[in-house]
Order: sequence, then structure tokens, then C-alpha cells
Amino acid sequence: MFLKTYQIGNGITYCINPVHHNKTPGKSLWTISMPLERNVFVNAANQRWLVEYSGWGLYFDKGKVSYLGVARDHKKQVFVAKFVDSGRQQSWHGYPADHQRDAKDIPTEPGLKSWLNGGFLDRPMIRKLSKGQPCSL
Repeated sequence: MFLKTYQIGNGITYCINPVHHNKTPGKSLWTISMPLERNVFVNAANQRWLVEYSGWGLYFDKGKVSYLGVARDHKKQVFVAKFVDSGRQQSWHGYPADHQRDAKDIPTEPGLKSWLNGGFLDRPMIRKLSKGQPCSL
């Protein structure tokens, strides 16, 4: 079912979901490599951006937040990843999130605060993300 599975440690597994790599209609698409997708997840785990069974991640290229995928239309670039542990078994997968199209893809307040406090995103960007408004890097 998964393209690749990574053992992260502490019983955590990260699974590469094929629907976000094979251009499945209606599914967002990663534009970064599978190892980089895994790294986005590992960074999210290390930063404690995963809470219970969901979480958020950012992709950094040369120290700056960068685009990591495209939305469901396979055109609009997005820079936030959402991670879920659907089975609640520490087996996670993720996808490029579109905060404008789907309210469940809007990062939670603690995650947004962490990104602001860490200097990863500025206050106007955080406000736009939290309200589901258009924003770009």
C-alpha cells in the first residue's frame, strides 16, 4: 500500500503514501523527494509540531521555508505539510496541505505560534494561514 516505509525511532514509522506522489486526481502532490518528505516529518517530530495524532511541518531549503508540493489542482504551490497517524499506532503519513481549500488543513494555533516564535514565518503570514487566506512565500 505504501511506496516506502521509514523506521524513525521510538516505535514511530513514517509511510510514503503513493496517492501524493503518483498524480492521483484530487490529491495534493509532493514536489520534493521522498527522503526530503521524510526529513520534513522528522523535523516536525523533533520540533514537537506533532500533537497526539496530527501535526504540521515545513520544508527548509538553504535555511529558508520553501515550497514542498502542490495543492489538489496540481498547480498551486503550497509550503505546509500535514501529518496524521490515522490508525493511532505511531504509523504516520503526510501530504502537502492547502489551508485555503480545506479548514482541516489550517495549522493549529500552537504550531503557528511555534513557527512565529522560531522566526520561521512572520506575523502577517501566520495571520493569513490561520484565517485560510491566500499567502505565498
